[in-house]
Amino acid sequence: MLDTNSQLSYQRIGTGQPVYFLHGLALDSHSMSAVYERILKSNSYEKYYIDLPGMGSSRSVEGIHSSVDVVNRLADFIKSTSRGRSVVLVGHSYGGYLCYELACQLRCVKGVFATCPVIIADERKRRVASHKNIITGEMNVEKSTSFTDYVSINVLINPETWRQYQHSILPGLRSFNRPFWDEIQQTGRYALPDEAEIPHRLNDRNVQIHTLLGHMDNVVGYEDQVKMLRYVAGSCVDVVEHAGHNLPIDAFGAVESAWHHFKRMAG
Repeated sequence: MLDTNSQLSYQRIGTGQPVYFLHGLALDSHSMSAVYERILKSNSYEKYYIDLPGMGSSRSVEGIHSSVDVVNRLADFIKSTSRGRSVVLVGHSYGGYLCYELACQLRCVKGVFATCPVIIADERKRRVASHKNIITGEMNVEKSTSFTDYVSINVLINPETWRQYQHSILPGLRSFNRPFWDEIQQTGRYALPDEAEIPHRLNDRNVQIHTLLGHMDNVVGYEDQVKMLRYVAGSCVDVVEHAGHNLPIDAFGAVESAWHHFKRMAG
Protein backbone atom coordinates (compact mmCIF):
# COMPACT_ATOMS: atom_id res chain seq x y z
CA MET A 1 0.00 0.00 0.00
CA LEU A 2 1.02 3.60 -0.51
CA ASP A 3 0.07 6.25 2.03
CA THR A 4 -0.73 9.19 -0.24
CA ASN A 5 -0.10 11.79 2.46
CA SER A 6 3.38 10.60 3.43
CA GLN A 7 4.33 8.89 0.14
CA LEU A 8 5.48 5.92 2.21
CA SER A 9 4.87 2.44 0.84
CA TYR A 10 4.04 -0.14 3.50
CA GLN A 11 2.54 -3.54 4.14
CA ARG A 12 0.06 -3.95 7.00
CA ILE A 13 -0.47 -7.41 8.49
CA GLY A 14 -2.77 -8.41 11.38
CA THR A 15 -4.77 -6.51 13.99
CA GLY A 16 -3.98 -5.44 17.53
CA GLN A 17 -1.15 -3.40 18.99
CA PRO A 18 0.64 -1.40 16.26
CA VAL A 19 4.26 -2.39 15.60
CA TYR A 20 6.29 -0.38 13.07
CA PHE A 21 9.33 -1.89 11.35
CA LEU A 22 12.10 0.34 9.99
CA HIS A 23 14.83 -1.26 7.88
CA GLY A 24 18.45 -0.31 7.32
CA LEU A 25 19.90 2.03 4.73
CA ALA A 26 19.88 0.62 1.17
CA LEU A 27 17.45 -2.15 2.15
CA ASP A 28 13.66 -2.38 2.12
CA SER A 29 10.82 -3.80 4.19
CA HIS A 30 11.51 -7.36 2.97
CA SER A 31 14.62 -7.39 5.16
CA MET A 32 12.37 -6.91 8.21
CA SER A 33 9.35 -9.03 7.28
CA ALA A 34 11.61 -11.97 6.40
CA VAL A 35 12.76 -11.99 10.03
CA TYR A 36 9.80 -10.86 12.07
CA GLU A 37 7.03 -12.75 10.32
CA ARG A 38 8.82 -15.84 11.69
CA ILE A 39 8.81 -14.38 15.22
CA LEU A 40 5.60 -12.36 15.62
CA LYS A 41 3.20 -15.20 14.87
CA SER A 42 0.50 -13.92 17.19
CA ASN A 43 -2.56 -12.27 15.65
CA SER A 44 -2.48 -9.61 18.39
CA TYR A 45 -0.20 -7.28 16.39
CA GLU A 46 -0.98 -4.76 13.68
CA LYS A 47 2.35 -4.87 11.86
CA TYR A 48 3.50 -2.07 9.56
CA TYR A 49 6.48 -2.94 7.35
CA ILE A 50 7.56 0.40 5.91
CA ASP A 51 9.82 1.24 2.97
CA LEU A 52 11.85 4.33 3.86
CA PRO A 53 12.05 7.18 1.29
CA GLY A 54 14.19 6.31 -1.72
CA MET A 55 14.10 2.64 -0.83
CA GLY A 56 11.87 -0.26 -1.80
CA SER A 57 8.61 0.99 -3.26
CA SER A 58 8.78 4.40 -1.52
CA ARG A 59 10.19 6.00 -4.64
CA SER A 60 9.18 9.59 -3.94
CA VAL A 61 11.87 11.63 -2.19
CA GLU A 62 10.09 14.95 -2.63
CA GLY A 63 10.48 16.99 0.54
CA ILE A 64 13.22 14.75 1.92
CA HIS A 65 16.48 16.60 2.42
CA SER A 66 17.80 15.05 5.62
CA SER A 67 17.21 12.43 8.31
CA VAL A 68 15.16 15.06 10.13
CA ASP A 69 12.71 15.04 7.23
CA VAL A 70 12.55 11.24 7.33
CA VAL A 71 11.77 11.32 11.07
CA ASN A 72 9.03 13.93 10.54
CA ARG A 73 7.46 11.90 7.74
CA LEU A 74 7.50 8.73 9.85
CA ALA A 75 6.13 10.56 12.87
CA ASP A 76 3.15 11.82 10.87
CA PHE A 77 2.54 8.33 9.48
CA ILE A 78 2.67 6.72 12.92
CA LYS A 79 0.35 9.29 14.47
CA SER A 80 -2.20 8.91 11.67
CA THR A 81 -2.23 5.09 11.67
CA SER A 82 -1.89 4.40 15.40
CA ARG A 83 -4.97 6.50 16.20
CA GLY A 84 -3.99 7.19 19.80
CA ARG A 85 -2.85 3.66 20.66
CA SER A 86 0.50 2.86 22.23
CA VAL A 87 3.01 1.52 19.71
CA VAL A 88 6.26 -0.44 19.47
CA LEU A 89 9.08 0.43 17.08
CA VAL A 90 11.47 -2.16 15.61
CA GLY A 91 14.52 -1.02 13.70
CA HIS A 92 17.71 -2.30 12.14
CA SER A 93 20.84 -0.16 11.57
CA TYR A 94 19.64 3.22 10.23
CA GLY A 95 16.11 2.13 11.12
CA GLY A 96 17.21 1.74 14.75
CA TYR A 97 18.67 5.26 14.69
CA LEU A 98 15.31 6.58 13.52
CA CYS A 99 13.46 4.51 16.15
CA TYR A 100 15.44 6.08 19.00
CA GLU A 101 14.67 9.59 17.76
CA LEU A 102 10.99 8.79 17.25
CA ALA A 103 10.82 7.39 20.79
CA CYS A 104 12.17 10.71 22.06
CA GLN A 105 9.50 12.65 20.17
CA LEU A 106 6.35 10.53 20.31
CA ARG A 107 4.59 9.84 23.59
CA CYS A 108 2.73 6.93 22.04
CA VAL A 109 5.95 4.87 21.79
CA LYS A 110 6.16 2.40 24.67
CA GLY A 111 9.01 0.22 23.39
CA VAL A 112 11.93 0.08 20.95
CA PHE A 113 13.56 -3.14 19.74
CA ALA A 114 16.71 -2.50 17.72
CA THR A 115 19.36 -4.63 16.04
CA CYS A 116 22.77 -3.18 15.11
CA PRO A 117 21.53 0.42 15.34
CA VAL A 118 23.43 3.40 14.05
CA ILE A 119 24.28 5.56 17.04
CA ILE A 120 26.95 7.73 15.38
CA ALA A 121 25.99 8.75 11.85
CA ASP A 122 29.48 9.77 10.72
CA GLU A 123 31.15 6.46 9.94
CA ARG A 124 34.58 8.07 10.36
CA LYS A 125 33.85 8.55 14.08
CA ARG A 126 32.56 5.02 14.79
CA ARG A 127 34.50 2.35 16.64
CA VAL A 128 33.75 -0.66 14.49
CA ALA A 129 34.63 -4.28 15.18
CA SER A 130 36.89 -6.60 13.24
CA HIS A 131 35.00 -8.73 10.77
CA LYS A 132 35.48 -12.49 10.62
CA ASN A 133 33.96 -15.27 8.55
CA ILE A 134 33.02 -18.52 10.22
CA ILE A 135 32.32 -21.13 7.55
CA THR A 136 29.76 -23.62 8.85
CA GLY A 137 28.70 -25.29 5.60
CA GLU A 138 30.06 -26.19 2.21
CA MET A 139 29.55 -23.40 -0.31
CA ASN A 140 29.38 -24.30 -3.98
CA VAL A 141 28.54 -20.83 -5.24
CA GLU A 142 29.71 -19.06 -8.35
CA LYS A 143 31.51 -15.90 -7.28
CA SER A 144 29.64 -12.65 -7.93
CA THR A 145 29.41 -9.12 -6.58
CA SER A 146 26.44 -10.17 -4.46
CA PHE A 147 28.34 -13.10 -2.97
CA THR A 148 31.34 -10.87 -2.25
CA ASP A 149 29.08 -8.38 -0.45
CA TYR A 150 27.52 -11.23 1.55
CA VAL A 151 30.91 -12.52 2.70
CA SER A 152 32.02 -8.99 3.61
CA ILE A 153 29.13 -8.41 6.03
CA ASN A 154 27.87 -11.80 7.23
CA VAL A 155 29.84 -13.76 9.80
CA LEU A 156 28.30 -17.21 9.51
CA ILE A 157 28.87 -18.47 5.98
CA ASN A 158 26.73 -21.41 4.93
CA PRO A 159 24.03 -22.22 2.35
CA GLU A 160 21.19 -21.14 4.67
CA THR A 161 22.56 -17.66 5.49
CA TRP A 162 23.40 -17.15 1.81
CA ARG A 163 19.81 -18.09 0.91
CA GLN A 164 18.45 -15.65 3.49
CA TYR A 165 20.78 -12.90 2.26
CA GLN A 166 19.51 -13.32 -1.29
CA HIS A 167 15.88 -13.35 -0.14
CA SER A 168 15.91 -10.46 2.33
CA ILE A 169 18.84 -8.20 1.41
CA LEU A 170 19.23 -8.23 -2.38
CA PRO A 171 15.73 -6.89 -3.26
CA GLY A 172 16.39 -3.68 -1.35
CA LEU A 173 19.87 -3.20 -2.77
CA ARG A 174 18.48 -3.44 -6.30
CA SER A 175 15.86 -0.72 -5.81
CA PHE A 176 17.93 1.64 -3.62
CA ASN A 177 18.17 5.26 -4.79
CA ARG A 178 21.90 5.41 -4.12
CA PRO A 179 22.68 8.82 -5.73
CA PHE A 180 20.02 10.50 -3.57
CA TRP A 181 21.25 9.00 -0.32
CA ASP A 182 24.92 9.42 -1.21
CA GLU A 183 24.30 13.16 -1.49
CA ILE A 184 22.57 13.28 1.90
CA GLN A 185 25.46 11.44 3.52
CA GLN A 186 28.18 13.44 1.79
CA THR A 187 26.62 16.77 2.78
CA GLY A 188 26.29 15.84 6.46
CA ARG A 189 22.50 15.67 6.48
CA TYR A 190 22.39 11.97 7.37
CA ALA A 191 23.15 12.79 11.01
CA LEU A 192 20.40 14.03 13.30
CA PRO A 193 21.38 17.42 14.78
CA ASP A 194 20.80 16.24 18.36
CA GLU A 195 22.40 12.82 17.86
CA ALA A 196 24.62 13.05 20.95
CA GLU A 197 21.62 13.92 23.12
CA ILE A 198 19.46 10.95 22.11
CA PRO A 199 20.53 8.72 25.06
CA HIS A 200 19.85 11.56 27.53
CA ARG A 201 16.47 12.26 25.98
CA LEU A 202 15.59 8.55 26.03
CA ASN A 203 16.49 8.50 29.71
CA ASP A 204 13.70 11.01 30.31
CA ARG A 205 11.13 8.77 28.63
CA ASN A 206 9.35 5.77 30.10
CA VAL A 207 10.26 3.52 27.16
CA GLN A 208 11.41 -0.10 27.25
CA ILE A 209 14.44 -0.52 24.97
CA HIS A 210 16.15 -3.73 23.92
CA THR A 211 19.21 -3.46 21.69
CA LEU A 212 21.13 -6.33 20.07
CA LEU A 213 24.65 -5.76 18.75
CA GLY A 214 27.01 -7.93 16.74
CA HIS A 215 30.40 -8.59 18.31
CA MET A 216 31.91 -8.65 14.80
CA ASP A 217 29.92 -5.75 13.32
CA ASN A 218 32.26 -3.94 10.92
CA VAL A 219 29.66 -1.35 9.91
CA VAL A 220 28.42 0.27 13.14
CA GLY A 221 30.33 -1.72 15.76
CA TYR A 222 29.07 -2.32 19.29
CA GLU A 223 31.28 -0.34 21.69
CA ASP A 224 29.70 3.07 21.08
CA GLN A 225 26.19 1.68 21.57
CA VAL A 226 27.10 -0.10 24.80
CA LYS A 227 28.70 3.05 26.17
CA MET A 228 25.80 5.32 25.23
CA LEU A 229 22.82 3.07 25.99
CA ARG A 230 23.92 1.05 29.01
CA TYR A 231 22.73 3.61 31.54
CA VAL A 232 19.49 4.62 29.82
CA ALA A 233 16.56 3.78 32.10
CA GLY A 234 14.60 0.80 30.76
CA SER A 235 17.39 -0.19 28.39
CA CYS A 236 18.77 -3.69 27.87
CA VAL A 237 21.87 -4.10 25.67
CA ASP A 238 23.12 -7.50 24.46
CA VAL A 239 26.26 -8.17 22.42
CA VAL A 240 25.88 -11.35 20.37
CA GLU A 241 28.94 -13.46 19.66
CA HIS A 242 29.54 -14.78 16.14
CA ALA A 243 27.32 -12.11 14.60
CA GLY A 244 28.02 -9.09 12.41
CA HIS A 245 25.94 -6.28 10.96
CA ASN A 246 23.50 -8.77 9.44
CA LEU A 247 22.78 -10.04 12.94
CA PRO A 248 19.20 -11.17 12.18
CA ILE A 249 20.65 -13.58 9.60
CA ASP A 250 23.75 -14.58 11.56
CA ALA A 251 21.87 -15.09 14.84
CA PHE A 252 18.14 -15.44 14.23
CA GLY A 253 17.71 -17.43 17.46
CA ALA A 254 19.19 -14.59 19.51
CA VAL A 255 16.77 -12.11 17.92
CA GLU A 256 13.80 -14.38 18.59
CA SER A 257 14.79 -14.93 22.22
CA ALA A 258 15.46 -11.23 22.80
CA TRP A 259 12.11 -10.26 21.27
CA HIS A 260 10.19 -12.48 23.68
CA HIS A 261 12.14 -11.04 26.62
CA PHE A 262 11.45 -7.54 25.35
CA LYS A 263 7.72 -8.16 25.08
CA ARG A 264 7.54 -9.54 28.62
CA MET A 265 9.25 -6.41 29.90
CA ALA A 266 7.35 -3.96 27.67
CA GLY A 267 3.99 -5.56 28.46
